[in-house]
Amino acid sequence: MDKEEYEETVRDVADALYRFAYRLCKDQDEAKDLVQESFVRLWVNRGKVGIPKAFLFQTAYRQFLDSRKHEKVRQDYAGFAFYKSKERERTQPLFPERGELKEMLDRALDTLPPVQKAVVLLRDYEGYSYEEIGEISGLSEAQVKTYIFRARVALRKYIGEPGKTLG
Repeated sequence: MDKEEYEETVRDVADALYRFAYRLCKDQDEAKDLVQESFVRLWVNRGKVGIPKAFLFQTAYRQFLDSRKHEKVRQDYAGFAFYKSKERERTQPLFPERGELKEMLDRALDTLPPVQKAVVLLRDYEGYSYEEIGEISGLSEAQVKTYIFRARVALRKYIGEPGKTLG
């Protein structure tokens, strides 16, 4: 990958990668950091990367999971009050005029385990195929389908409309 191909990838993928990262972490600055670090790693590994878009999403996803693991450890030792204040920051809406349904969906997504949340966002918000999600997440296609199914069941249960299907 040369400089021009890299710059083209940045133009083509940056917005979608940011949306994905923001939906995962609910923090603009953290999402920007995830995107920036993903592009840095793409440039560093440019000679070894097969599909740049998949590499970028996979890198952002893994960084997010790593940050949550580290956050969990810090939470265990740092005390409850600090993390409650961080949680309030993370739940501030990006667009205050969002509708009630969107807010309910966002709250429902936040109840999912990170893996389920990521695969649902990739499938339903970004439109990736099961195969592409598998490449990004490191899961098999069957695992991706299982996680999406379980996530949708949990979302339906949270929303409270058992007869209604999502996606």
